[in-house]
Amino acid sequence: MTLEEMKAKMDRRNRMVSDARAGNDPICPKCKKGHVKCKGKYFFYCDSPECDMKLSMDPVRPKQK
Repeated sequence: MTLEEMKAKMDRRNRMVSDARAGNDPICPKCKKGHVKCKGKYFFYCDSPECDMKLSMDPVRPKQK
């Protein structure tokens, strides 16, 4: 995977996460049938019963001195 492909993949994921947080219900990238929902601020899942896509993110932590 080239650097450009990796950047494009990360941009797509970040856009999906932002859309899910905003309540826009993006299409699930895994099953292409369900929609990605946001539960809380850091947990994302597909609302399709056939899909098991889940994504959790670590909260941003302040840098320690």
